[in-house]
Amino acid sequence: MAVGTGGSALPFGPGSKLWKYWTAGAGFAKWSTAVHKWTTLHRLLIAAGVPGRMADGLTTNIIQATMPGYLKTNHK
Repeated sequence: MAVGTGGSALPFGPGSKLWKYWTAGAGFAKWSTAVHKWTTLHRLLIAAGVPGRMADGLTTNIIQATMPGYLKTNHK
């Protein structure tokens, strides 16, 4: 892992193929326009094989990385 880049050697974290797919392009388009973004992305991640124990945190991390401030403004 490169220090300060947010890269990760984990199969689901920043820098992974899964992360890149869900944070840009076709993957991002599948959840980013949903009314319930967190729930939609969470379900998609589980369907993509992310273990349930990791899905909550990964969902939050992806949304925070792609839509800074979204969770703060929409979930008070």
